[in-house]
Amino acid sequence: MSNTKCCVADCENNSGSSETLHKFPNPKKNKALFNSWVYSVGGNILGLENDHIFKYRRVCHKHFEDKYLCRNNRISSIAIPTLHMPGPTSLPKFTLIEKNRQSADPVSKDPSTSAATQPVSGKLEHMTMKENIDKGILPHQCKDTADILIFFHKVFDSINGSFEKRQKHGKPLLGAATPRSLHHQFWFESIQRLKNMKFVNRTTGQVEYVPTLNNWVWTLEGIQLLLKNIKEKYDVTSVWLRHLNQDPIENFFGAIRSHGCRNTNPTPERFESAFTTLLVNNLSSVHAPGANCEKDSCQVLKELIITSDCKASSTCEIDSIPDVTITPLENKNDPREIGSLEYVSGYFVKNTKKNVFKGCGKCKNELISNNQSEYIRYREYAGKQWLCSPSDSLLRCISSLQDINNTILRKNLEKNNLKELIKTIIFSTTEFEFLNCEIHKEKIVDYLVNLSCRFFIYNYCKDINKIICNRRECDDDEDQFKIKAKKYFHKCFKRKNK
Repeated sequence: MSNTKCCVADCENNSGSSETLHKFPNPKKNKALFNSWVYSVGGNILGLENDHIFKYRRVCHKHFEDKYLCRNNRISSIAIPTLHMPGPTSLPKFTLIEKNRQSADPVSKDPSTSAATQPVSGKLEHMTMKENIDKGILPHQCKDTADILIFFHKVFDSINGSFEKRQKHGKPLLGAATPRSLHHQFWFESIQRLKNMKFVNRTTGQVEYVPTLNNWVWTLEGIQLLLKNIKEKYDVTSVWLRHLNQDPIENFFGAIRSHGCRNTNPTPERFESAFTTLLVNNLSSVHAPGANCEKDSCQVLKELIITSDCKASSTCEIDSIPDVTITPLENKNDPREIGSLEYVSGYFVKNTKKNVFKGCGKCKNELISNNQSEYIRYREYAGKQWLCSPSDSLLRCISSLQDINNTILRKNLEKNNLKELIKTIIFSTTEFEFLNCEIHKEKIVDYLVNLSCRFFIYNYCKDINKIICNRRECDDDEDQFKIKAKKYFHKCFKRKNK
């Protein structure tokens, strides 16, 4: 196992000895110290992933100076291995490893330049070539590969800037693109450099056409044109280029293709059907593990669709107000009904306080009671008052809203704009005179009516579903929809028993 011997080249402990071995610093906790260890050790570990080095590579005790040594063969938290390190001659040279010998490679001065992995390319940007050569970490032939890696690393940075990355390593190309930023000069030089690049087949020596370079040129020129147009037409002078990406649409079309197992070539009709289904369910539910794109939370789309702060101006025209039977709270004798009403009213006022009036003392006195009812006290737990007790005025109001909702739902469940119909009748028949706060009254009324309508409609539909599944008896002989639900259950039950 590699973690039982020292990873330093030509170390006596490579064959296994009694020398104490030390793990590399955790790259996730102290990246700078981890990099110092890697650069100091050098050799073939430069081509390994950081996590692999941390788990499976060790450095023995003799490579640390005395000032870093502690008791019980331990080392200081700032220790760096510097003793008995190999010279440049003992380091293995990088060689290009190709899975396909016919593949095209970028032109370089030396065809034997190294193929560095992504972690290496990230490190090369922070080290000068002179330091690399002096320390023996890289041979002289790697200069061309290092230059091309750093160039493309900067190209990626120039189109990947975001607000979160604005101060990362002090890179100006990760900032916003503005008329005076470094992006424009860098893009101009990069386009000229990309146009002069060619791919040569290492076997035949012939120039090969690869769309990568042309695509980069088109991308950079397109971004320049886009920034110019939005500045002239819309006076937008600062753009975070990370938001100009195709990941959302890439995820979306991936979801379309995987809809129905294999929908790789859908007709317009199938595409429309898949689009509707994904929009209703979850537009970003399908994301392949290891896909070459970030997971899309559809936040941009949700901001366009979910407009909670905007008031919708919807109206519902009715010929006449239907007869609504409102039973006074004093005439409701069933303690279970009263207790449930108190609990629901407490839920309503708790949400209203959180989202509307918050710390307003006047609204609190009008909506919340200081005396807990017996049912609310029974529902409390852990000896703490978690629940809100509604005032008598609010309790009567919610009781009236419940009666109005139930009366309309019994006869008009199949109608369009049902919620607007109920709200219209509520505002036509109900007074909210117990609310006297001039600041919050309108918002409280609107919030309470919307919340109660959603709650009672949902609860009524839930009761219908329970009757269909025979988990609840039909307790209202005048409710035509509950009667139909009971008949539907008996019909399906007989069919299953045949």
